[in-house]
Amino acid sequence: MRLAQDSLSVIGIDFSAAMLDVAREKSVGISNARWVEGDMKSFELDETFGLVIIPGYSFQFMLTPEDQIPRLECIKRHFAPSVMIVVHLDHQNLSWLEDLCKEKGGVFEMVEELMHPKTGCLIRTSRAWSYKPSMQTTSAVTVWEEISTAGDAPAIMQPSGY
Repeated sequence: MRLAQDSLSVIGIDFSAAMLDVAREKSVGISNARWVEGDMKSFELDETFGLVIIPGYSFQFMLTPEDQIPRLECIKRHFAPSVMIVVHLDHQNLSWLEDLCKEKGGVFEMVEELMHPKTGCLIRTSRAWSYKPSMQTTSAVTVWEEISTAGDAPAIMQPSGY
């Protein structure tokens, strides 16, 4: 949005119609922002770009060369002769992976607590990370617990993984 607000022509691509609806809602009144439903590996816009941005860790979800190469080739087809590509990657200190191979792997730790805006109940989030060295991948399971207003046992537990 910021680039479009600064008068640059922006085209955003996402395979999620719901995410595109959010983008369209946020960009109401910004005439130089266009949103296209598509996959990074097979879109065709019939134009080229001098700046390509892959934001929000999107490329990090491409875990294998078979996932990565077709997407990079498709993006390359849309390069202008002089292009800059920006890929948002998480390049943190990876020493924590060693701990996942030892005592911390699969152990739930509290991440945050917040108040549910409608019920007023406390929501506690916990996460357990694991690491597979042979695949060079990490995964996490997150659990949300809704604590009743009386502070007793969790009312809801919903795990999700990524």
